[in-house]
Amino acid sequence: MSETRDFLSGLLDKVKDAAENTGVSGVYAMGVERAKAYGRITRLSVGAGAQADELDKVFREIGRLYYEQNAGHAAGLFVPLFEQAARLQGGIEEKNAEIKAIKAELGESKAKGSLDEQADRVEEEISAFDDVVDATTDDGIGKE
Repeated sequence: MSETRDFLSGLLDKVKDAAENTGVSGVYAMGVERAKAYGRITRLSVGAGAQADELDKVFREIGRLYYEQNAGHAAGLFVPLFEQAARLQGGIEEKNAEIKAIKAELGESKAKGSLDEQADRVEEEISAFDDVVDATTDDGIGKE
């Protein structure tokens, strides 16, 4: 048993020496450090991205507040931007008015009856038409 232990111990020492001498442990350590560095870069990038999003929200709020306070009297570089904002607001109002009109139209057609009621009326009309066709067919049988 002692010989086996000595043999394994010697073999382990030789493997350690080979690993240290060939630089395998150095490559492994370098790989670990690189993985840690990339993980840190990822965490920092995600954090920076979140802060950039928050900063964009702050800038939008600053712009909104400035616009509201100075809408009637823009000056300098802000004049074309205020004009563009006014055009966009007008377009939004037009679209909202059109949406309201369409909804009102839909409401009127809804008042004329629900889709189920309309479907029932169509089925009644089809049934009445079938009755006329059947009666006409019956009248025409044997008159050839």
